[in-house]
Amino acid sequence: MAPTPAVSVVLPQSLLFSLPFALIGIDEYGLIDTWNLAAEHLLGHIADDVIGCPMPFDLDVERALQHGTPPGCAVLSIGGDDAGERTAICVEFRIAARHPSGWTLTATERHVETGQQNREGETMETKAASRPRESAEGRFRELLEAAPDAIIEVDRQGHIVLLNAVTEKLFGYSREELLGRNVDTLIPTAAGDRHAAHRASYWANPQTRPMGHGLTLVARRKDGSEFPVEISLSPVKTGKSFRVTAIIRDATMQRVAEEKIRAANLQLEQRNREVERANRLKSEFLASMSHELRTPLHTIIGFSELLAEEAEGPLNEKQARFVRHVHQDALHLLELINDVLDLSKIEAGRLELQLDAFDSLEVLNDALGAIHPMAEAKHITTANRIRGPLPIFADRVRFREIINNLLSNAVKFTPEHGSVWIEREPAPDDMVCFTVGDTGIGIAPEDQEAVFDTFRQVGSTTRGVREGTGLGLAIVKRLVEMHGGSIRLESERAKGSRFSFTLPVSRAVKADKPVVLTIEDEPSARELMQSYLSPYGIRVEMARNAREGVARARELRPDAITLDLLLPGGTGWSVLRDLRHSPDTSGIPVVVISVLDEEQAALAQGAVAYLRKPLKRESLIRVLREHCPERFGKIVQVSSTEAPSGK
Repeated sequence: MAPTPAVSVVLPQSLLFSLPFALIGIDEYGLIDTWNLAAEHLLGHIADDVIGCPMPFDLDVERALQHGTPPGCAVLSIGGDDAGERTAICVEFRIAARHPSGWTLTATERHVETGQQNREGETMETKAASRPRESAEGRFRELLEAAPDAIIEVDRQGHIVLLNAVTEKLFGYSREELLGRNVDTLIPTAAGDRHAAHRASYWANPQTRPMGHGLTLVARRKDGSEFPVEISLSPVKTGKSFRVTAIIRDATMQRVAEEKIRAANLQLEQRNREVERANRLKSEFLASMSHELRTPLHTIIGFSELLAEEAEGPLNEKQARFVRHVHQDALHLLELINDVLDLSKIEAGRLELQLDAFDSLEVLNDALGAIHPMAEAKHITTANRIRGPLPIFADRVRFREIINNLLSNAVKFTPEHGSVWIEREPAPDDMVCFTVGDTGIGIAPEDQEAVFDTFRQVGSTTRGVREGTGLGLAIVKRLVEMHGGSIRLESERAKGSRFSFTLPVSRAVKADKPVVLTIEDEPSARELMQSYLSPYGIRVEMARNAREGVARARELRPDAITLDLLLPGGTGWSVLRDLRHSPDTSGIPVVVISVLDEEQAALAQGAVAYLRKPLKRESLIRVLREHCPERFGKIVQVSSTEAPSGK
């Protein structure tokens, strides 16, 4: 092997790091001031550990420094620590004076022939011991170059001391250009100062972690272009110090994909808002047109009935038939309009339940009586199998609508000489379960989930035609859920169907005091509400934020809710929206109490009343009595000694 030349000039930093042989600089005091990357690899000590220290090996360097003669070859024990395994290698040193002071020492590993081993101090054991080290280093280099991401290693001064081929490709620099350069070369100029501060902070607390958590990181190529990156940092211990390994991944494609997803989500959100707004406007329009649509129909129905009575003179057979057609079709049209308007009111949150305790048996018998002519025309038997009083707490009109829809469908889809009936089934203690059954044509399993969808008709009647709008069962489901109940279907083709739904039992059975849920974050305001309502025998429950308010409303199902618009964890608007769109709470009157002047907006979103702070007790009691008379209509103030204590 040709001897390594002694270097006696000061080399640029980049060239120093790229030299293929170990180069060590020694100052006039015999202390190391230069230690390049090849020296680290050959001699097993990193620059941070040896700079400013004497030579770490037992060499006769002192004599060489004094007399200017080369020390020749030496067997060195390198690697490991005081307690670990070390490796012996044969190293050839050359030395030269350095201008203006000090010396330069170069070193290379020397491979000697077998016959020279004893003379040069290298044994067979030493040579064998070096093979695992060489193998491990080769394997490390293979893994480094096979990595899919850029990998660099940086010393404490910020100099790049190691990099792989992906780093060259990603940044556009050659390996020789980057070795020894400061890592700030790869950082945009605008971020240079911040990066230096971040680097110092990392050295103070080194740990494996992503760099710049929560920040958008940008790197700079050789041509000056910038691109987004993701960086993971890991401290690597080397002797008494450590370096930092950075794994750098080009995040350009990921950022592009994220931006596309973000844009798509924004577009979807905008479309959803537009659809929601269109639906709301449609529902509001239909609900507001209720009077205009129904009034002409009532006139047509009324006058056709008068004509049929022949009070102003007899009609011939043809005229009487025409009048019957007009009357029947007007009634049918009115039924369809009522369905559309009811559904629109429910969707717009403008359908309020007038809850009251009553005996359901009376309504059931009336509904069966009304459907009897239609059933009799097909020779269908009808029966109410419920015996004795059965009190429930519901909206009487809407309960009748539920029963009418289910009975009408049962008769329509039951062949002649079939049966339709109403019965009671087991249910939880606070609920009553009603079932409307028939021996009709049944519903196929694949259609059963769709029967409650709007404008969905899953089959023809026994006359072979489709009737109605497909809204009846959708309305039934929503009305049942508004009461806090549920509905289910059991059916089999050619064997009939059973629609079962639950409604609450009479509150006279399960509650003797009206309940108000107050959603308010201010303790003084909650205490004031307690002092206002408790003397009237009203139980007051509290919620301190938006999320708790919605959860407690669903849990308690109070008789009324008072709501502040300024809440932690969400606004009162979000609470109002959630309450109105949840079947469990949509029928509960909500009174907004706020310092804001937002009365019209609150009423438009479903509040029954709006009271401005400071609140007057008389106004609150009047609103409760007005909008929930069945629970608050008869409340009276008791003396302070009789007032119940609130929670």
